[in-house]
Formats: sequence, C-alpha cells, structure tokens
Amino acid sequence: MWAPLANHRPVLVDHVPDDDGPLSPTTTAKLPPLDITLDEARLLGYKPHRDDYEREYNMEAEQLVSKLQVDPDEDTEMEIALKLAIVDMYTRRLKERARRKRIVRDYQLVAKYFANLRKDPSKRPMTKEQRELHEKMRVFSQYMSSGEHERLLASIERERELRHRLNELIRYRGNGLQTQEEIIHYEQHVAYMRQQKKQKTR
Repeated sequence: MWAPLANHRPVLVDHVPDDDGPLSPTTTAKLPPLDITLDEARLLGYKPHRDDYEREYNMEAEQLVSKLQVDPDEDTEMEIALKLAIVDMYTRRLKERARRKRIVRDYQLVAKYFANLRKDPSKRPMTKEQRELHEKMRVFSQYMSSGEHERLLASIERERELRHRLNELIRYRGNGLQTQEEIIHYEQHVAYMRQQKKQKTR
C-alpha cells in the first residue's frame, strides 16, 4: 500500500544559481583557517566562527550606498546612471576587501605575524639572500596561491644552488681536479694557505 507512495516522493532541486559575487561565502570558504590562538584572535579582533574582523578593510565602503535610493519613476537617466556607478564603486570595494582577506588567509599572514612575535628558536632563520629574494618576489604573491608561491621561491633557490655548484665544479675542472678526493685535498690546501696569509698580515 505504501510502496507506490514512497516511489513517488518529490525530488527537491535547488534552482538558486551559484553566488560568485563579492559577498559570496565561497570566496574564502575553501581556504585554510587562520592558525592562531583564541587570545591572538581576540587581540586581532577576529571572529573565527563568522570569519570576520571587527574592523574590515575600507570600513567606510558601506557609506556609499547607505542612503542611496532608486526611484525609476522620478529619477532621470543621468541620475540612474550616477547611482549605478556608485553601486559599481561599492562592489569594487567589496571585491578588494574579499581579495585582501583571501590573501591573508591563503598566505597565513596573521599566523606568520604572531609567529614572529613568539620567535620560535627551533625555526631556522632565513639567510640574507633568501630574505632579499622573498622581498623581491612578494609583489607576485597576489597572482598565485600560497602553495604556488612557495614552490616558485623553492625553485628559484634551488636554481641558485645548482648554479653555484656548477660554478664550483667548473673551477675544480679548470684546476685539473677530477675526483672527490682531489677536491677535498684541494680545499684543505686552499684553507691552509688562507690561514697562513692571515697570520702573516697580523
């Protein structure tokens, strides 16, 4: 008796289109959460359950449209165009706010800031060359994800290491060295000569 009714249950279909606007929850939903403690979040003014801040970027953006009213019956075409331009300005500001929030989440900038304050002694500090490279390449981080940026930096550093090693091997070959034992003996001899030179100049 009930089997036919069970087979005719209505199928619910979500007809709401995907929201990819500046306020879409998918803008930052797929990004990793901020790796900070509750005390750090409180100090920052960050609300982890809402994924929001007490003070967002460009807090005055909403003032553009807070008192905006559109009346198609009384507004002229120029007035409507002006109001649409204001809405477009507001949308652009929201997109920029979402973009900055995405970068902060993706690159864990807040966690890195507090990590620097904690100064973890177990973490190996960067060399001068690494700091200069990271500073020079920082401008490109906005065009790629955090993982892609880290892989790019690692590739560049690896390329530098290989170039340095290649120059060393060319220098060894130029001095007639062909085996690892010869290279070790050569480096020991160079270090000894440098030490002797330092002692003579004192």
